[in-house]
Amino acid sequence: MFKEESAKFPELKIISEDSHEQTSKDFRTTVAKIKSAKPDLIYVAMAEDESHGVFSSQARQAGIKAPIAAFSGRLISPVLQDRYPQYLVGEIFAAWVAARRTDEFAAKYEKRFNKKVGAPSAAGAYDATTVYLNAIKSGADTSDEIVAYMQKMPAFEGYSGMIKYDDKGRLPLPSVVVKKYNEKGVAEIVQ
Repeated sequence: MFKEESAKFPELKIISEDSHEQTSKDFRTTVAKIKSAKPDLIYVAMAEDESHGVFSSQARQAGIKAPIAAFSGRLISPVLQDRYPQYLVGEIFAAWVAARRTDEFAAKYEKRFNKKVGAPSAAGAYDATTVYLNAIKSGADTSDEIVAYMQKMPAFEGYSGMIKYDDKGRLPLPSVVVKKYNEKGVAEIVQ
């Protein structure tokens, strides 16, 4: 799929694509192919944090210096930050600019459950649940009634940002930045 989408950008040249089982822990064959291809960038879309960490560690241990890019949800994972921080250095990703109340949500979550939020989408999931429960409280019983409630509900500032659906049921998109992990393991905004 990535190859088809990238065709929209003729300046990109896809050298190869590879796939693995979701829980793979041995990427040495793929890493060897990547090393011999000498790419300018490696884009990785792993289904599990642990798999991404193992891939990154095997790539760096093999001497691959090309930047690794991935989607933001993966690279802001506490699993990667706790277990593989030395292999995240130089990895890049697009990230939503955090909503004003995201840190507040994280602090409340940690206080209540005595652990850090495990998924970047947790604040959004909480806000969505709040919307659905408010719809039900207002008397909505069916999917159509819940959608009608969402279209008419007043805007509110949720933990994930401003919650107000447009006429197509979409929320406003937050701003996006590009981040890169520095030598200290901190994701800095680079663009």
